[in-house]
Parts: sequence; structure tokens; C-alpha cells
Amino acid sequence: MSPDMGGRLFLGVGLDAALRERIGAQLQRQLPDGRLPGRPIAPALWHLTLKFLGQTDDAAALRLTRELATADLGPSFMLGFSTLGAFPRPEAARLLWLGCDAGSGALAALAAAVEAICRSLGFEAETRPFRPHLSLARLQPARDCRALLAALPAFEGRMRVEELRLYRSQLGQDGPRYSVLARWPLAGEPGRSPR
Repeated sequence: MSPDMGGRLFLGVGLDAALRERIGAQLQRQLPDGRLPGRPIAPALWHLTLKFLGQTDDAAALRLTRELATADLGPSFMLGFSTLGAFPRPEAARLLWLGCDAGSGALAALAAAVEAICRSLGFEAETRPFRPHLSLARLQPARDCRALLAALPAFEGRMRVEELRLYRSQLGQDGPRYSVLARWPLAGEPGRSPR
């Protein structure tokens, strides 16, 4: 692994290309004007955040990658997506997201394992409960999205979660860019090692 591991980091799960396309196509078909309100997040950036680490130096990032390389992260699992939701609440939404249903318990267990490892290495503890979701659009100012959320049917896409990823987020005028710095396979995938 490269010694240049620092930056604004987070741990998460990526989406496979087929699921990205499926979600994008369903949203385009079912949304009133074919797009989400506010500032949609580009499908290439879609991921499920498990732990935001923030600005992290190279030494701390390398310690984390070494710890994760030997950690029991649990088995791979199927994850299903369900309905659109909004944070902090639908009547004053600032973030639209796609929720998870089947497999969300396994995703929460992976997030808890990651949180425990990060805390043992001195990273700041997460104070909010983990709520599995895929962020789709940011709304500034906040909007009432109750009618939109009620009008869209449930999504039925699924994917196999096979690895944990360490991402670097670089902020720019055109929005963030993410790069994958390391990957760790979940159990059930013999012969693979972190890249």
C-alpha cells in the first residue's frame, strides 16, 4: 500500500455498475421531470458511508489499513434497497436518500465492526446511530418533499456487498471527487487481498 494515504477519508461500500444504472433509470422514469430536486449527487459518486474519518494524516491512515487487513469484517451479504427518504425530516428535507431493507442488519454489523476498530485507534467516536442509506440529492434551502416521497414506489434493487473500501474525498468547485485507496474483502472470497 502506498504511504500517501492521508487526506479527508471515509470508509464505505461502493455500488456495482449495474445497480447504479438501475437506480438511475428508475428515478428518471418515475420522477416528475426525470430528475431529483435540489443538487443531485452524480451516480459515479454513490456509495454507502460506514464511517467518516475526516482529515487524517498518513501515519494514522496506514495504522488503520494495517488493522483492517487482519480484522474479521464478517461475511459478504446481499443488500436490498427500498424507498426514498429525507433527512432531517420529509417536511424540511436537506438530503434525499434511498433506504436499505434486506441486509441492513448485516450492513449495520459491518459499520459497528468498523466503528470499534476506528475507536480503538483513536478516531473520534460516532455520536449518531447508524442509519443505512444511499445519499441521492442535497437540498439548499430545505424543501417539503412529502408529496414526492409518497408518490414514488419502492425500489427493488439488490447487490452483494463483498468488500469494505477506504475512500479519499477531495472537495472542488464542481463538487467532491472520490478515490479508492484500499479495499478489504469480506469473508467468503478466498484468494483476494487488500489492494
